Amino acid sequence: MEPLEKLYKELTRQTKQIERDLDMPYLEALTTVIDRLNDRHTENVDKEVIRKAVSLAILEGMKQAQPNHLPTPDSVALFAGYLIGKLVGKEDIRLLELGSGTGGMLHAVLSQLSTGTSAEAVEVDETLIRLSAAVTELLDYPVTYTHQDALRPLLLDPVDLAMADLPVGYYPDEEAAASYILKRDEGMSYSHFLLIEQAMQYVKPGGFGVFVIPNGLFQHDTEGNETVLRIKSACHRNFAATTDDVQARTGGKKLLDRSQSFSWYEDAETSIAC
Repeated sequence: MEPLEKLYKELTRQTKQIERDLDMPYLEALTTVIDRLNDRHTENVDKEVIRKAVSLAILEGMKQAQPNHLPTPDSVALFAGYLIGKLVGKEDIRLLELGSGTGGMLHAVLSQLSTGTSAEAVEVDETLIRLSAAVTELLDYPVTYTHQDALRPLLLDPVDLAMADLPVGYYPDEEAAASYILKRDEGMSYSHFLLIEQAMQYVKPGGFGVFVIPNGLFQHDTEGNETVLRIKSACHRNFAATTDDVQARTGGKKLLDRSQSFSWYEDAETSIAC
């Protein structure tokens, strides 16, 4: 049996046993199992194999989750890490992920960056942040967690790069949203746009933002080009759109300013903006 399959099966076996015996939710049981893992299961096992096995075990427990709650697909997370690696090279950086969830994207990105890279992660769900922290400790990554609403003010030093797998929906706290440039004039604001603005507020000048977004996020918004331009203003970043649709809106021209680039990389289901 291959190490990946062996570890995955051991993780899910122990998790389902605890889930059954203690009447504990799957993800909480998995956190307990990860906390208890010993060298007998992970000795001489490559860190990337451990990461993938844990990702599969997490996915096993989230099959019935709503789309916004699903972990970032590993292929997308790895591609985001590849792009980030191209942006920052071999440098040791500090990165920030808002709405880090189970940490799947964060761990996949860190696996491809220099060993001196550190991260800040912000997540409001206690179960998810405990699970992510357990995986982080298992993988021995330098991550500091903040348990709070990512759209509330954060006590963080500026970072070199911010990222997020954006959940699409409305942000119910209209009072908190009122301070954002990308708020809607009437009704609840879009949480995904607010997260982009919030993330970029904590990026150093000359830094980067990388965001995983559903296809058509901007095209399907009723505010259209106004929203794209407002995001440009809020983030102080240049938009170099690679999709035909966005280029068509600008007459095939790139929207330029004096700072870093913002590009879309699209597949059938997901876009990555960086």
